[in-house]
Amino acid sequence: MNNCKWTAEGHLNQAPEICSNRGRKHAIVRLGMDDGEIVIFAHEESLLGDVRKLKTGDKVRFTGIIEPRKAETRSTKPYFLNPVFLEKLS
Repeated sequence: MNNCKWTAEGHLNQAPEICSNRGRKHAIVRLGMDDGEIVIFAHEESLLGDVRKLKTGDKVRFTGIIEPRKAETRSTKPYFLNPVFLEKLS
C-alpha cells in the first residue's frame, strides 16, 4: 500500500506547546487557516528544535506522511498529523 503525503500551510494561532507523554516529547502546533485551525502533533525529534523557535503569527508549511488504512479494517480513531518537514515562510 502506498503512503500519502499531506501539506498544511498557515499562521500559528499561538506559540507551540512542548509536552511529554510517557517520556516522549512532542509539540502541539495550532495552525490557523481561513476557515478555522488544524492541530498538528510533531513527534519527530529532528523537528522539535525548529518548532520551539516558532512564534505566534509565523507563517509555516508542514509536510508529513499518512499510511492508508485498509477499508475492511476501518478504525474509529482519528489520524494525527505528524509532520516530518517544517518550512518557515516569509
